[in-house]
This record gives sequence, C-alpha cells and structure tokens, in this order.
Amino acid sequence: SVAQSLLARGMVAQADLAGLALVACGTRSPVMDLSWFEYEDSALDTVWHESNRCWRTPEVVPSDVTPVDVDVATLVKSHNCLLGLPDNRRSKIVSSARRFELSLARRYQGDQAIDLCTAFELILDSGGEGGISWSNGLRCAGFLGGSADARRGNRDIVQSLYGIRNESVHGGDLPDKVKTKTMGKIGVAEVIGKSRILYSRL
Repeated sequence: SVAQSLLARGMVAQADLAGLALVACGTRSPVMDLSWFEYEDSALDTVWHESNRCWRTPEVVPSDVTPVDVDVATLVKSHNCLLGLPDNRRSKIVSSARRFELSLARRYQGDQAIDLCTAFELILDSGGEGGISWSNGLRCAGFLGGSADARRGNRDIVQSLYGIRNESVHGGDLPDKVKTKTMGKIGVAEVIGKSRILYSRL
C-alpha cells in the first residue's frame, strides 16, 4: 500500500541517519546495521512489519574493522540532535558524515586524508579570511574548547591533516612523519587517527 511504501522509505532514511551517527560516534564504519520499528501499544503491532526491517551496509567495505566501544546514550543523543536540525543544516552534516565514513573505507592514507578534510569542511562550514586549513583548524579548536595548549594541539592536528591531503592531491609521496608546531614530528597514521577522534567529538 501507499502507506506502507511511505513508511518503508521513512525507515530507510531513519536507518541511514542512525548508521551515520554510529559512524561518527565510533570512528569506525559498521560492517552492517539493522533497524526496525515496534508500536508502543502491542495491540497495534501486526505481523507485516516484520518485512520492514532495514539492513544498511557501507558503500565501500571498511578497511579497518577493529572493534570499538560505542556509548549508546551518546549515539541516541547524536541521532536525536540530527533529527531536530533544520533540513539545510542536517543535509550538510549528513554529507559530512558520509565523507567521514568513506574515509574509513579508504586503504591509502592520502585518500583517507582527502575524504577526512572534506568531512571537516562540510561540518565546520568555515569561511572568511585565511586559508582553509587555518580556518578549519581554528574553528575545530574553538568548538572543542579546552586549555590553550589543547586548542593549539587540536588546531595543529587539523592543519597537519591538510598538509597530508595537499601532498596527496598534488601527487607527492607521503612522508612517514610530518612536522607539527606543537608536537614535533609525528607519523601520518597518528595524524589521521587523531583527526578522526577530533571529528567524532565535533
């Protein structure tokens, strides 16, 4: 029926949002997730809804399937916040989360950095003067707060991530380590890992 079709499409959209919230909270892409609905009033519950379970699989199989703990309360809060946003803002955040999920599936570090930077750009919605790496690093540090040293370190990580992205985009060979202003030389993998954690905190 039309009602069942609309309900099914709505469930797919809800499942997509829930899956993306899970990605952002867990800094990993789920191999598969399942969503379904139940009526609070059991008298309204019918058998047909059993066929309306929504399975969600990633567009690209993630390269890192290491298990991570996810706080359920944080996941529910993130999902509800997404639902409460205006459509245009929610659309940007969803697009950002999709790029973040894609970065988790990438095999090469340069590709991971490219998608991760795009995710930051969409969620931070930075503009104004200054280079994009500078403005996104500044906005990320401002949003997350903390001590002056913590803010400088977070800004440094985002700017270092953009350096990795730029090397990859322009065809350069990625070094094993990159030079940062506050932490000395650190590995490319560490920069990407720390950037993922910063993104999940946003």
